[in-house]
Amino acid sequence: MKCFRIGIFCLLAGLFVVTGCSVPVSQKDLNDVEKRYRPDGDKPNLPELRPDSPMSDFITYALLNSPDVESAFYSWKESVKAAASAGSLPSPELILSAEVDKVLTRLIFGLMQEIPAAGTLKLEAEAASKNAQKKRYLFEQEMLKAAYRVEQVYYESILLKEKIRLTTEMKMLVDTQEISSRTKYEIGFSGIEELTMIQSDQKTLGNELLNLEDSARPLMANWCSALGVLPGEEPGVPMPDAVFKENVLPPEKDILTEALANNLNLKSLEAEIEKAQVMIKLAYKKRSPGFKVGLSADTKQHPWVSMPELNASLPIWRRKIRSDIASSKAGEKQARNMLTAEKINLAVMVAEKSFLWREFDRQSRLLKEQLIPLNELALTGLYVNYAGGKTDFASLLDAKRQLADLKIKLIETNIQRETLFAEISLLVASQKPEEAAKILDNH
Repeated sequence: MKCFRIGIFCLLAGLFVVTGCSVPVSQKDLNDVEKRYRPDGDKPNLPELRPDSPMSDFITYALLNSPDVESAFYSWKESVKAAASAGSLPSPELILSAEVDKVLTRLIFGLMQEIPAAGTLKLEAEAASKNAQKKRYLFEQEMLKAAYRVEQVYYESILLKEKIRLTTEMKMLVDTQEISSRTKYEIGFSGIEELTMIQSDQKTLGNELLNLEDSARPLMANWCSALGVLPGEEPGVPMPDAVFKENVLPPEKDILTEALANNLNLKSLEAEIEKAQVMIKLAYKKRSPGFKVGLSADTKQHPWVSMPELNASLPIWRRKIRSDIASSKAGEKQARNMLTAEKINLAVMVAEKSFLWREFDRQSRLLKEQLIPLNELALTGLYVNYAGGKTDFASLLDAKRQLADLKIKLIETNIQRETLFAEISLLVASQKPEEAAKILDNH
C-alpha cells in the first residue's frame, strides 16, 4: 500500500516535467474592469439623470446599462475563463476492474492520466489567451460605439430644438401679421389676396411645427435605445439640455499615425494573427505522439502488486497532419491580409472623414461670419421699409424665412462636423470618451 502511494505521487509530480508548465492567463485586466463595470456580478448604481446633468453622466449611464456592451463584456469574461482552463491537463481517469470466477478473485484500481505532446498545453493556453485578448478589444469597441451613439442622438436633439425654436418664431410673426391683415380686410383697407397669402403661410408653418414636435417621439425612442432603457421606462429618462461644444480636429497625418497605433479593430486583427501563429505551432505538435500513463494495483494480493502502464498515440497519418499544418498556415495568411486591408481602409476613412470635417468647418465659418450677418442686415432694412410702407409683408416674410433657413443650415453643418469628429474618435481608440476611459483605467 505504501509503495502504491509513493508510485501515485511520483506519477503526478512527473507530469509537470513531461508536459512543461502551461502559461496561466492573468485575470488582472478582467478583474480591474469588472470591479468597476459589474461589481459583485451586478450593475453598479446608475447615475441619476436630469436635464442639466453633464454629458459624462449620460455616457456613464449608457456604458453601464447597454445590453450590447454587457454582452461583449461577458463574451470577454467567458474567453478569459476558457483560456485559464485551456492550459490544464485533461481530467485523470479512474481505473477499476475486477475478475470474478464465482467469487471475486481479483480487484484492480488505479489512475490513468493523458499527457499531450510536450508543450501542447502551453500552446493551447496561449491560443486561448490571444482569443481572450481579441474579445477584450471587441468589448472596448462596443463601449466606444455606445458612447458615440449617445453623442449622435444628443446632437440630433440640438438640431430638433433649434428647428422648433426658429419655426415657432416664424409662426408667431405670421400669426401677428394675420391678425393685422384680417383687421385691415374687415374695415376695407386691404384686399383678400394679402390675407389669404398670410393664412396659407400660417397653415404651412403650423403643419411644419406639428411635424417637428411629433418627431420628438422617435427621437426619444432612439435616446432610450442609446441609454439601454427598456420600453415602458422612458418617462424616467430626460433629454439633456442642449449645450453645443465645438472640437478642433488634429492634423490628418497625426490622426492616421495614432489610428494605426491604437485602432481597436486593428488590435483585434493583430490578436487574431498571433492566435493563428500559435495554431501553426499546435498543428506541428500533432507530429509528436501523446501518452497516457497510469498506475494500478491488485488489492487481492498481499502485499499489493503495483502495475504501471504506458500508452502512446501513433501519429502515422502524415497526410492528415500536413493538411492541418497547411490549413493553419492559410489561416495565418488570411489574418495578415485582413489586417493589411483594414489598414488601407482605415487610411481611406481617415482621409475622407477629415476632408468632410474641413468642408463642414469651412461651410460653418461661411454661414456664421458672412451669410447670416449679411441676411440679418438685409432683414433689418426690410423691417424699416415695411414700417414705412415701402415693401410688402411677403418680401419681409421671405427674408425672415431665408435667415431662419441659414440658421438651421448652420446648426446642421455644425452637428455634421461634430458627428464626424466623433466618428474619427472611434477610429483613434486613444480618444476615448471620458467615462469609458475611467472604467478602463489601469486596464
